[in-house]
Amino acid sequence: MLRFSLPLCVLVLALFSRPLEAQHDRRGDTIFVADKFLGDSAVAYQLVAKFHADSARAAEFRLRRRIAQVQGKAWTLGDIIVSADFNSNGYNASWIVAGPRDVVEPYIARLRQTMADPGTIADGSVQKLIVRCACD
Repeated sequence: MLRFSLPLCVLVLALFSRPLEAQHDRRGDTIFVADKFLGDSAVAYQLVAKFHADSARAAEFRLRRRIAQVQGKAWTLGDIIVSADFNSNGYNASWIVAGPRDVVEPYIARLRQTMADPGTIADGSVQKLIVRCACD
């Protein structure tokens, strides 16, 4: 029985392993955006927060709230939010924002200040993502 285990392990590894190049595209810290004009100045963040109240969570996700003014254009949360997930267990939310650095970074700085205040958000995290174009 022992003499069959080594060839079996080699066979399983050969069938289920993938080249490193294929795994690079499947990293969990990468986001693909369909905007070829985003360029190198694009940044993205994944945010997770547990809000103390439904009203605080609703206020954070007002899509028309202005977050930045860059070169005469007013940017709103709706312009940079990529996805959002609201958990029914408490007032949890996880969302991803992506866009130009000079728009997203001030939003993240404000959100980190909000997370530092335990009166609004009980617990939260901010993780920077790698932005890649999902273009042909």
